[in-house]
Amino acid sequence: MDDHPILSPMESHLDLDLDMPKHQKSSMMKMLANFWSDRSASGWLPLEYPLTSNEHVFDDSDIIVREDEPSSVIALGLSCADYITKLQKSREAAQVTSNGQSKRQNPAAAPLNEESAIEASLLGDTGTHTKYSFAHGQVKVQCKIFYVESFDALRRKCGVADRFVESLSRCLKWDSKGGKTKSLFLKTLDDRFVIKSLQEVEVKSFIRGAPDYFNFVSHTLFHGLPSVIAKMFGLFQVVIKNPNTNVEFNWYLLVMENLFYDRNPNRRFDLKGSMRNRKIESTGQADEVLLDENLVETIFESPLFVREHSKKLLKASVYNDTLWLSKQNIMDYSLMAGFDDERKELIVGIIDCIRTYTWDKRIESWWKRGDRNKPTITSPKEYRNRFRVSMMNYVLQAPNCWHQYQAQQIYRRPLRIEWEGKKGVQDEGPSAAVAEAQTSVMEAEGAAL
Repeated sequence: MDDHPILSPMESHLDLDLDMPKHQKSSMMKMLANFWSDRSASGWLPLEYPLTSNEHVFDDSDIIVREDEPSSVIALGLSCADYITKLQKSREAAQVTSNGQSKRQNPAAAPLNEESAIEASLLGDTGTHTKYSFAHGQVKVQCKIFYVESFDALRRKCGVADRFVESLSRCLKWDSKGGKTKSLFLKTLDDRFVIKSLQEVEVKSFIRGAPDYFNFVSHTLFHGLPSVIAKMFGLFQVVIKNPNTNVEFNWYLLVMENLFYDRNPNRRFDLKGSMRNRKIESTGQADEVLLDENLVETIFESPLFVREHSKKLLKASVYNDTLWLSKQNIMDYSLMAGFDDERKELIVGIIDCIRTYTWDKRIESWWKRGDRNKPTITSPKEYRNRFRVSMMNYVLQAPNCWHQYQAQQIYRRPLRIEWEGKKGVQDEGPSAAVAEAQTSVMEAEGAAL
C-alpha cells in the first residue's frame, strides 16, 4: 500500500517528492522537449494578443481603458495610487478637524462618528481639482477630477463609493429617448449610473453653484429635507488621444444616479409642465420616454392617484427643489417619472439641473412668446411656478376613509369673529371656511420650505 498520505484541497499546492530515479527523470525531460519541438514545427498558431487596437493597459493599474468607453478613463484616474493616497489624507484631515470642533463644543462627547466626518468633507471649502495623465505608447489619456473631497463624501453617504470604480470601468452608449439635447449619454453596464456630457458653459455654471449644491445636498441627506433631485456623483474631464486610430476625445462628463436602477417601469415620462411641443407619437417600445401632453391624455382616461402621505412628500420635495433651483437661476429642468403598474409604484426624480437662464435662453423665450401655448423656456421664477402647479395637477390624492368626514368638518366649522368691540359666533358658510383652510395649507407649505 502507498505510504504517501492523502492531501486535502488546501494542501494540493505542496511539492511532491516522487523519488524518481535520475535516469528516468532525464528521459522524461527529453521526451517533453521533443514533444514541444515537434508540435511547434507542425504549425501551431501563435497566441493572439488579448486586447484589441482600441484597448489599452497602463502601468500599475488593472483597469482596461477602451477608447469607445470614456468612463474607463475615469475609473483609471480614480484607482491610481496617488489619488487614493491623497483621498485618504483628506478623509483623515476632515476627521481630525471635525473632532476638534466637537471637543470644543462638548469636551465629554464621544469620538466623532463617521457620519459627521462625511458631512464635514461634503461641506469643505477646499474645492480640490486634480488631473492625472497616462501614456501607453502613442496613446495618451487624461482625467481631471473636480471637487475631490465633496464628491467622495457624497458617494460615501449614498453607499456607492465602494463599487464606483468597478461600475465606471465599463459603459455603453445610451440613446436617451424623449429629450432634444445633443449631449452624449452613456450608461454603465451594471445599470447603476448615467453619464452625460456637458458643454463648457454648463461646466462653468456648475462650478459657480457647486458649493450651494453640496450645501443643499447636506440638508437632504443629513437633516431630512425632502428632495427628489437626482444625485450627481462626480464631474470629470476626459481626454483620449490615439494617432493610430485617429481618436481624439475631449469631453466634460457628469456622472449621475440612474433613477430606474433595479426597477422596471413600464411607462416613462419627461415632464416640464409645458404644453408647447410636448407630445410625441408612442412607438410602444419598452424604454420610450413620453412627454407632458402624452401624460395629460393618459390621465384624462385613467387619473393617477397616490396616497395622502406620498402626495404631501412629493409636493414638499418639488417645492423645496424648485425653490433652490430658482435661487440658482436654473431652469429647463424636468421631472422624470416612471410608472410601474405591476408593483403600483411611481418613481420620480428631477433631472437636468444645470442649465442657467443665460442670454441665449432669454432670446429663445422672447421669440416663443407669440405662441398660443406658454413657451418651454421662461424665467427661473416663472418656470418654477408653472412647474409646481403642473406637477401637482398631474398627480392626484386618493380619497381615504376620512375624506368625507374631513370635508364636512371644514364646511360646517363655525368661525369666531369680532366686530365693533363685540364678540359673536357666525357661520360664514363654505367659502370662508375653505379660505381659512387654504390659508392654513399655505402656511404649512411655507413651514415645510
